[in-house]
Amino acid sequence: MEMESERDGVDGVYEECYPSWNKHLLPILESLFPQPSKVEILVPACGESEMSLKLYDAGYEHITNIDSSRDVIRKMLKLHVNQPTLLWRVGDITDKLGSKPYYDVVIDKGALDGLTSSEDSYLNKVKNALKLGGKFISLTHFNRRAKALLLEVFSMGFRTTFHDLPEDNPATMMVTERVNFLLPYLLSIHDDKQVQATNPLLYQAISNENAKRQRVLDEMSLSVAEIESGVMGDPNVISIGRSFMVDWTGEAGLKYEVLVLDVKPPRHCFSWDIFFVPKLTSRLLDLSEPERLMICSHAQASRVYVVLLPKCVELLPTNELLRNFDMLFSKLAPQGSEDTVSLAINICNEKN
Repeated sequence: MEMESERDGVDGVYEECYPSWNKHLLPILESLFPQPSKVEILVPACGESEMSLKLYDAGYEHITNIDSSRDVIRKMLKLHVNQPTLLWRVGDITDKLGSKPYYDVVIDKGALDGLTSSEDSYLNKVKNALKLGGKFISLTHFNRRAKALLLEVFSMGFRTTFHDLPEDNPATMMVTERVNFLLPYLLSIHDDKQVQATNPLLYQAISNENAKRQRVLDEMSLSVAEIESGVMGDPNVISIGRSFMVDWTGEAGLKYEVLVLDVKPPRHCFSWDIFFVPKLTSRLLDLSEPERLMICSHAQASRVYVVLLPKCVELLPTNELLRNFDMLFSKLAPQGSEDTVSLAINICNEKN
């Protein structure tokens, strides 16, 4: 492994590469882990940074620190002899970070930036070290190579949010969570307006990546559990222009495909239009983007549901059809939308 030296301190004083880490990192950790004493943290390429000590003082006592320099590890062991649960290990971060998923958090504060080779090996070791639900927090200057690797390695089965750190020249903090479903989750930005203004290159990179992931998701029919996990963003919030397909099992075990289209922001209360379409005659799965937009343009509601009907239920009364979808609609409706109103129910046949 080749790694650029970041130890520019004088007389044992370490110069932080990301001075604002303390301002941003601790609040995020506190929001993610309200019981810090139970959190297992890994810090690869720890160097002589005081970050682990500050995390320890904040209650995050179980921290494993790894660095390739024996001199650095020896020094840090002596400095932190009174913090016995701060562990210090000599190791190559591109070779091994653990034999099984063990850590709740891996914090990369410049480790990726310091690597001059084997970055993909390192990131794959990080991925394998995380428990299900574990978080990888990376502070990086997000150069082209780092961007490509981060978005590629954590493209499937990870839910990611970006935070801009304009104080650090600028830098980016990526918080990504290992989740249950092996899907290309859409990326989110903590403050998209700020990032668009202060770091337009990052904003454009995320937009481009989301467009690619959206094309993959458009070809998939997702379960309700996958939708609820956030693969398409928060389903309980209207996101104008968003569309996704949901597999739904109704009464008597009948299976339906439902196209969900977010059309316009709710005015006074959340509302929806419902279109019931015979499955055998439907071109729903082949609809182009302009055709989907045309459906939306005729809608009066915030969200449109287009339900593909199996042949055996096409003649059921509307109220019986609706009963099959009560649970689905309640799962996807915004929280606190007790006054939800259905503005239109449409039965379409093959001549429509």
